[in-house]
Amino acid sequence: MGASITLAGESLIAQKLAALQGLEVRRFIFAKVPGLDPNSPVNRSAPKPAAAQIVYVHEIPGDHAGYVNPNQVVYSAQIGSDVGDWDFNWIGLESAEGILFAVAYVPLQQKRRNIPPLQIGNNLTRNFLVAFDGAQAITGITIDAKTWQHDFTVRLAGIDERERMSNRDVFGRACFFGTSLQLEKVGATYQLKPGTGYLEGIRIERSSVLAVVPPAFPTTAWLDVCLQRELNDVVASWKVVFGPDKADYTDSAGVRHYCVAIADLPNSNTVTDRRPVEPIGGPLVKHFAIRNVVTSLAADTTLTGLNRGLVLIDAAASNRTVTLPVADAALGVMDILVRRVDNAGNRLVIAAQGTDKIKFHTHLNAAGYSFFVLMGAGDFWHLRSDGAGSWWPIARHDNTPLGRPVFETTTLFNPGGYGPLNGRELVRAEWPWLWDHAQQSGMLTTEAARIGKEGGWTSGTGALTFRGPEGRGEFLRVLDESRAVDLNRVAGSSQGSALQHHQHYLPTSAGADGGTALILDTAWAFALPNKWANDTIPAQTFFDGYPSGTFATETRPRNIAYPGRIKLI
Repeated sequence: MGASITLAGESLIAQKLAALQGLEVRRFIFAKVPGLDPNSPVNRSAPKPAAAQIVYVHEIPGDHAGYVNPNQVVYSAQIGSDVGDWDFNWIGLESAEGILFAVAYVPLQQKRRNIPPLQIGNNLTRNFLVAFDGAQAITGITIDAKTWQHDFTVRLAGIDERERMSNRDVFGRACFFGTSLQLEKVGATYQLKPGTGYLEGIRIERSSVLAVVPPAFPTTAWLDVCLQRELNDVVASWKVVFGPDKADYTDSAGVRHYCVAIADLPNSNTVTDRRPVEPIGGPLVKHFAIRNVVTSLAADTTLTGLNRGLVLIDAAASNRTVTLPVADAALGVMDILVRRVDNAGNRLVIAAQGTDKIKFHTHLNAAGYSFFVLMGAGDFWHLRSDGAGSWWPIARHDNTPLGRPVFETTTLFNPGGYGPLNGRELVRAEWPWLWDHAQQSGMLTTEAARIGKEGGWTSGTGALTFRGPEGRGEFLRVLDESRAVDLNRVAGSSQGSALQHHQHYLPTSAGADGGTALILDTAWAFALPNKWANDTIPAQTFFDGYPSGTFATETRPRNIAYPGRIKLI
């Protein structure tokens, strides 16, 4: 629909201003103009339609004119259902002098009179807004447009506010889609990237880059956003402002402004992004749906933001590496649960991209590690990105502390990161967290010094490998740690079998009370009499044919043998 002030109307405005006279728009004119294109620009030099084409003239009551702001005024026509029948596609405003002041082209519309029971009529309300400098002053209109007729302002404002609050429930205080409205430095200039975001429920959009100029450093860049009246609408209005701190405020027109920080600029070379980001690149329903995606993989794969949710990985055919998405601001906060489905012995690596780190075993390395391994069917890790280069474990299948020896009631390896307690040699690059554990354990020695310290760690080749504890066939003992029961022991040291010092008293014929003596006194004359010192009870040991007992190559109690395992991750 085209609408414009005519050339005659502009001339009338100039005449009135020069003569310091008021401008009075007196009436609406409705016409049906054959062949009129409602989408074409208004012919500002055209006169009023021919009298035969004018279908209705409506005088404007004095209280049906109002101002929107000092430069915008609006006129209203309310035509009841007792008027008709006619069609129109042309609307004009005419001044008191009979000059055609403004024109609008509209699609062909009907106005019908109510003729019960033959025809149901319609009411017609049309508002015509004109904008020019000093419009309120020259027309002398003192009525605020929001007080006209039925006051829809409160209702419409309520609708706007409910929509804003609904958006805020979904997007929070601020949400930017990917790189939208990100402040960046390109060469020597600063610019805002195009895109879409929601700030306090107000949708803002930019179709091209916006150049900005920080006034000084250090500073913070903010978006100042509001819903502001523009002509006969309320639209989102925003601008980039700079300063150390910007709070929400209400301006002199009563409009509420919301201020959200988007970047810190500590100096002219550094831009630190502060936008809350979600990787939204399409319809929200699809974005929300992918939060619960189940992805199945059987090949080396690099995940993306579309793989959030459960990722099932099969490494039965060969070793596998699955790479996590880059944990940057564009990805934002995202959860991924990676789970192994096969029980093969192949190595399954979950790796971070680039300089990203996975924040596990940070007691050994505060920076975290670049990868971890899933071991056994059912082993899983639940990870969350922070949008700043890190993946944080939220949960995992087995949280048994690293390096702990355990017994099993199966010869298989349970999922969760267990290996044999067999003193095997490991590659440092494949088990960096376990090597860090070994170095900080206080139980690390060299291969050459390993004998007698098989329960500890060794440095392997001294460069590429290291060796784990050997526990097969051994009883485990708690380290003395200054109790003075098991003296001079170090952690991880081994100890051979032994018997405690003691004495045996042998029965002889002189010391026996009856039966056949096991050993004759003539062979053990020095044992007379065969009694404990200061003891009145003689020995009563008798020969019963052959000595009985259980004999082996070691001294041991009764026992049960369980497989030993060690936690490798």
